[in-house]
Amino acid sequence: CQDTLIGGTFVRGVSGGERKRVCIGNEILLNPSLLFLDEPTSGLDSTAALRTLQMLHIIAKAGKTVVTTIHQPSSRIFNKFDKLILLGRGSSLYFGKASEAMTYFSSIGCAPLIAMNPAEFLIDLANGNTNEKSLPTELEDGGPSAVDVHEFLVEANQVRLEKMEKAKLLSSVLTEGESKMQGMSYSRESKTTWCEQFSILCRRGLKERRHEYLSCLRIVQVISTAIIIGLLWWNSDASSPRRVQDQAGLLFFISVFWAFFPMFTAVFTFPQERAIVAKERSVEMYKLSAYFLAKNTSDLPLDL
Repeated sequence: CQDTLIGGTFVRGVSGGERKRVCIGNEILLNPSLLFLDEPTSGLDSTAALRTLQMLHIIAKAGKTVVTTIHQPSSRIFNKFDKLILLGRGSSLYFGKASEAMTYFSSIGCAPLIAMNPAEFLIDLANGNTNEKSLPTELEDGGPSAVDVHEFLVEANQVRLEKMEKAKLLSSVLTEGESKMQGMSYSRESKTTWCEQFSILCRRGLKERRHEYLSCLRIVQVISTAIIIGLLWWNSDASSPRRVQDQAGLLFFISVFWAFFPMFTAVFTFPQERAIVAKERSVEMYKLSAYFLAKNTSDLPLDL
């Protein structure tokens, strides 16, 4: 989708999956130290989802923190995660290394009876589905309900976390890496000049509105206005003061019409892009002055 228009409500563009990947790429360009993603694989096929997670895994290995939510991942995607937080009914059921999740649940008596995707097994447990799973003796009597399974998993996780916290409190010496992180200060500096920002935004504006340059509605609108003005000017002369006044009024109408006509375009354009500009400005992608001048410059061929 490199050379495809993103599109919108009335303009056909990239698909939903492509739009999501464009959004992820847009954030990666900012080189953030922390990246939050909400279900980045939703709407993607298994191959595209795996490629997306592989790219995020490479970013995480480069020293960035990547936090993402995900539903029903394949086993290959699940193995790409370093740490895992399993949530059920608003409570934490597990937090730790993803590779140790199955070992932990087996240690408390919960294990699959058949070979299955670890992610599917964990999601079933979080929802209280105990079919084809072994359970601890506390839950085997009478067929446990989803609430009973949830309470057991929450209590087991709390016991595990308490043991981990006690182990951390006993160790008062910070590692060398942690000491360095405390002394680091993150600052974001723009790597592009004002002229580069203006050039990129101007090209983006031209690509976004190029479909409007030869719009049938706009052509009909301009031609209709020209015909009406021509009919008003037809057979008019300045033989009397009243006709001179009529011609002056017509000239005033022409000047006012072509002055206000482009203004209405701007009035409707800026509110539509306000949310996007606010999002991009919040991470300092460009200066507001560069956007304003680039937007007016790209709209100029359409408004003249």
